[in-house]
Amino acid sequence: MDPAANQEFWRGVRLAVRRAIVVVVGLTGLVGASGAADPAGYHCGLGAFVAACLILFLEIKRHFDGLPPLAPGDLLIDDFGTLWVGLPLLGVFGIACLFVAAGQQGGTGYYAGLGGAIAAFLMALGSIKACFDRAESV
Repeated sequence: MDPAANQEFWRGVRLAVRRAIVVVVGLTGLVGASGAADPAGYHCGLGAFVAACLILFLEIKRHFDGLPPLAPGDLLIDDFGTLWVGLPLLGVFGIACLFVAAGQQGGTGYYAGLGGAIAAFLMALGSIKACFDRAESV
């Protein structure tokens, strides 16, 4: 088999697996929302479904715009001019998520708050790294 065709095949397989994971997360969110015992579980399930739908619509838009498929690095801030706005917003989001976790007695709301705070922290660190990587490449 031609190496270029082989590489293109596996790139398509990776893309299909990533999109399948997004679909499974969205459907799991709907199933979780339908059987939620508390309002936080319901809102978390619907949030996962809406996030999955937005990611899939962004993929469709990128396809019709002729852009490459969405990569994890596309979600990071890689410009120092924008980072000074993005980091405080991520910090406020992380702190708000911690307040949500503190206000719950356990269960879905608690873990959603912790997950949101951890995601904001990792997004901030990834964005700082992306900014420095971009500055070094210039």
